[in-house]
Amino acid sequence: MHALQIDARAPFRRIGEVLGVSDQTVVRRYARLRATRALRVVGLSDPAVVDQTQWAVRVRATPEAAGEIADALARRADTSWISLCSGGTEIVGAARGAGVDPLLLEALPRTRHVLDVRAHQILHVFYGGAGMPFTKHGRLDAAQVAQLTAHLPAPTAPPTRLDAADQRILDVLSGDGRATVEELVAATGVSASTVRRRLHELRAGGVLHFDVDVDLSAFDLRVRTILWLTVGPSHLDAAGKALAARAVRSRPSGGDRVDIRHPLHHRLGADGWSTRAGNHRTGSGRPALISRCPHRTLRAARGAGRTGGDSCSVPWVVAGPPRPATTPPGCATR
Repeated sequence: MHALQIDARAPFRRIGEVLGVSDQTVVRRYARLRATRALRVVGLSDPAVVDQTQWAVRVRATPEAAGEIADALARRADTSWISLCSGGTEIVGAARGAGVDPLLLEALPRTRHVLDVRAHQILHVFYGGAGMPFTKHGRLDAAQVAQLTAHLPAPTAPPTRLDAADQRILDVLSGDGRATVEELVAATGVSASTVRRRLHELRAGGVLHFDVDVDLSAFDLRVRTILWLTVGPSHLDAAGKALAARAVRSRPSGGDRVDIRHPLHHRLGADGWSTRAGNHRTGSGRPALISRCPHRTLRAARGAGRTGGDSCSVPWVVAGPPRPATTPPGCATR
């Protein structure tokens, strides 16, 4: 898994050489992880480069409807991940698109059984995305990491525009980040040499990067903690950099990402916080990858750093082995 987080498209032969095992062993282990839905590699595009906006969405719903609402959101092509938090009343996730989707600001708040919707536009990412490893820890040593990073494309300026073939490459890789060149040729209708060249340029330009989506419980990481910190505007940069520098475990949807978000509040009820979850990993009509991993959602310094009704937030996600509960099951944690 660590090798794939460094170079998701590294040939199995190279991974085997780095690990000191045969490529057949790597192929067999990877196939088993995929077959059991413990791991998959997905291609992601940088929203800023492809002129899209990324949103963090929080939905509070009644317990009897939260699961159904989470499933509906997970089936949407514009959501990248959806999680049902503990207690079964809060849904968190990420959405992206060319503009503000009416779903976020109009339809979803009026949906029956939805009590509260908050959509936060991601303005800056301190850690995560193209050019950064998806984890700050792993089993590989520095020499092994260097063997893999040596083959990554050198960063260049992003392409001035994306053509139809580029879009098809991104679409196919969003379902299987290790799709073969032959599969990409069949999907795009261009030559193998063109596919290889465009793939290299998309990666080098930061348009395309990869995420290793895992079922945390399969790797004994059964607890995921989300810290949602409200920080005074003058301290946001320092807080974001400090959290980004922490060597903590990565989340299944793409690493230890620390974001600044601009909230658009649609208050329909009081805040609700919860402590148990299942993760819905989505992708354009494909079955969601469900990882049964409890996690705790916390919020600190509520109301701090607000100006004109807007709050500046620094969310931080940590995954790790389970710890003793500090509150009774189902209780809110403020």
